[in-house]
Amino acid sequence: MRDDQNPIAGLGHNNPPVRDFPKPPRIRKEDIDKLGNKQKFGKRKHVGDTFKMIHAFGGLMETLGRQEPAPFFEQIYEPDAKELEDISKKRVLVEDDDKRPPRSWREDRGQKIRCGQISVSILEAEHMLYHLSVGAGKEAASLFSPEDMVRLTPSQIIDRILEASPGMIAPPRNPVLLLKLLAELQGDGAPEIKLANTSLRLSNQGDGRGDNLRVKDDLLRITPGQEFMLDIRFDAPKETQIYVFEFSTTALEDTENGDEVLALPMPYLEPSATGVYVLNCEKKPIRARSAPGTFGFAAITFRPGKDKDAPPLTSLLGEAATAQEWRREELNAVIQVLRWELVQDQPRLSLGILDYVKG
Repeated sequence: MRDDQNPIAGLGHNNPPVRDFPKPPRIRKEDIDKLGNKQKFGKRKHVGDTFKMIHAFGGLMETLGRQEPAPFFEQIYEPDAKELEDISKKRVLVEDDDKRPPRSWREDRGQKIRCGQISVSILEAEHMLYHLSVGAGKEAASLFSPEDMVRLTPSQIIDRILEASPGMIAPPRNPVLLLKLLAELQGDGAPEIKLANTSLRLSNQGDGRGDNLRVKDDLLRITPGQEFMLDIRFDAPKETQIYVFEFSTTALEDTENGDEVLALPMPYLEPSATGVYVLNCEKKPIRARSAPGTFGFAAITFRPGKDKDAPPLTSLLGEAATAQEWRREELNAVIQVLRWELVQDQPRLSLGILDYVKG
């Protein structure tokens, strides 16, 4: 089927016009009361996961002048008079084992929506769509209506953006963004990625100077020239296959051929008792290059279990597994594999991510 024959609006190159998404005013309690049963889209247990997904997109984080994400009920609801009075008088309610302090109306409503206990109104759906446009871009948000924010599952939202991105003028930091979403949405059991510092120092004096791996603003910061190893931990390392790659949140350019590069596989592994160590191609510590920006490491693990005929992980990943550089096409193909596997009842794959800033 050609893109122009696709019956679903917004898929392939047949994308809808890009819309503007003005920031909605914060919702007041009386606004909800006025709606009554009108313009409500019903109860959905997956809406909590949709909010979590939009957090991962980068939305729901830019109000109230905060750098860190605030609870979504603080961002989309206006406090009522009682809550404002409690805030002004700095009332602190101490929670004990027998009685939980009462929640404010907006905290209570937000919690019930995330748990699928009450219907979601168009007012809340409009906020969700607005914040999707903040994190994913107007072009991606234009694929959806407010109702879609409630009725579509997070996986369906991801699928629509994935399929539409080839026709977008400015894809939404895609596909790295979608890779992070898949990591956010999976359950427990994801591999844990840590940096293992080495005894080598930038100054090479042996006195600790140059040991400048540090955590700042909750995001790992690596200085160009720093040497380190990746220590990746997961269950049953002897039975589990693993594939590791480094990605860039914004595409880099290959100066030799002009290709857009989004990821570089890192296949050199040293086993440990709990996982693997990742070194460079010479089996020496990795030395961070000088290009500044925001990057990350990703680890895909595959545990075939009792299925003796299961293909190896490299076969599941397809041609990308043997490519030295991943362009948009290779990374999108890997994301499609992850998307399919991670939504199974008992997924064979798991995905771990460690973001870092270089510079």
